[in-house]
Amino acid sequence: MALTNIEFVLRTMVADRYVNIVEFDFDNNYPPDGEALTDANLGLNDDNLIVLCFPRLGYVPEYDHAAQKIKVFYGDNNNASDGPAVEVADTTNLSTLTNVRVIAIGKKPA
Repeated sequence: MALTNIEFVLRTMVADRYVNIVEFDFDNNYPPDGEALTDANLGLNDDNLIVLCFPRLGYVPEYDHAAQKIKVFYGDNNNASDGPAVEVADTTNLSTLTNVRVIAIGKKPA
């Protein structure tokens, strides 16, 4: 599926960089390897952008720069063999994961 309700909370500049705070919602069908989130979605046109993600509702989003996707992880600590975080399974319903915020920083606006 796709991210929904992509909104710009703030657009500003710091020195020679564009800084955008972007908010979005996940839907009810998480795809393999994350949801597409391009530099254009983030209001930038920059191959060297920086994306900072913030945890929300116990989930930890992470931006995959090479694939231009946002992946979602959660703590899976039910026994000693588990790692620190695992990606949510394909087709997971994340529709309650709303108002997720990222900060995108780049040199070129979209």
